[in-house]
Amino acid sequence: MLSHIDNLLSGIGGAEIVMTVARIATGTFFVFSGYNKLFNKGRHQSLIETFKADHIPFIRFNQWWVPSVEFVGGLAIVIGLLTVPAAMALIILLTVAMARDGYNGSAPTLRLMIQIMLMTGYILAKSLTLSC
Repeated sequence: MLSHIDNLLSGIGGAEIVMTVARIATGTFFVFSGYNKLFNKGRHQSLIETFKADHIPFIRFNQWWVPSVEFVGGLAIVIGLLTVPAAMALIILLTVAMARDGYNGSAPTLRLMIQIMLMTGYILAKSLTLSC
């Protein structure tokens, strides 16, 4: 049985498998996050309140822009299309979110944001390496 798995995976390195799983998991997180902020009225209202509390400018624009970038960027990362620009856009969003709201006294939330940012950065770095 193990030899069949080895034959199946021959030619596919372990790093590529790990990278694919990490890319799909990270992208899926952003898809669900963006979808919730776009289509769940309660979550959308919570996003608006957070923007107001954090003094984010152009709330009427950003209330739709931010979750749209999360949703579309996440989809792009999941399917592997335009991964570099998608990861860069998501890193910018995460950096702003951490700078404005990340130190809200919630250590688990901050840890999660840092982990997601690191994973997105890894995807960006790996994608740049593979495209060269």
